[in-house]
Amino acid sequence: MNRPKPVATATKPKAAASRLAVMSYLDEMLHEATTAAETEEVVEEIVETVVQPEPEPEPEPEPEPEPEPEPEPEPEPEPEPEPEPEPEPEPEPEPEPEPKKDFSPTWSANGRPEWAQDRFDCLVFTVSGLKLAVPLVLLGNIFPLDRELTSLYDQPGWFLGLLPVLQEKNIRVVDTSQLVMPERYRAEDTKTLKFAVSMHNSDWALAAHSIDGSVTLEPDSVKWRSNRTARPWLAGTVISEMCALVDIDGFARILRQQ
Repeated sequence: MNRPKPVATATKPKAAASRLAVMSYLDEMLHEATTAAETEEVVEEIVETVVQPEPEPEPEPEPEPEPEPEPEPEPEPEPEPEPEPEPEPEPEPEPEPEPKKDFSPTWSANGRPEWAQDRFDCLVFTVSGLKLAVPLVLLGNIFPLDRELTSLYDQPGWFLGLLPVLQEKNIRVVDTSQLVMPERYRAEDTKTLKFAVSMHNSDWALAAHSIDGSVTLEPDSVKWRSNRTARPWLAGTVISEMCALVDIDGFARILRQQ
């Protein structure tokens, strides 16, 4: 009598393995950013301790003052000129327009930005397989990448081009993956970008592969960064949503430095 062959044990589902990979990557980003910032602080302290200021040289003795010359006779006073007519008053300048309200985040003493002191809403979109969340209060509009972008001369590789959105208005589209996650960047992913997510009061937009909807987050559900030197675009991670929280103000600093 033939015995039935043993059945092979089922491997872990791909979805679970993918979730573990994403969790590991999010933790790695947060740890890398914090560790790099702490290392810079330690180096600065060592440099300040080792480098001592040079002693100041002793001041040279001041020379003896020379005798004062005898005063010259005062000249006779000249006749006073006739007074000139008073100029006409200049018109008052027009009042400057009030600046646009800026929602750039300011980090508070509790380690959270202003917009995260209470529950806040985020837009979630995917770039190169990783979900990114951006607070709605810091966003502009979402535009489809359904037309050819206009390239500009002498621009960095992460600049995809200009996207016309309104009459005589363009937005600058960024290859998000190449700029903030170079270790996950693949050139072929650029061909499948479908959306441009614009930032508040700005002509810059983040390119995305998909828009995954919105989510409401509690501040305590975010693992906030303790330092914001390395990866300035990363505000924190949200393990429950498997996404990275984007700091738009830090992202703007990256663009200014390029």
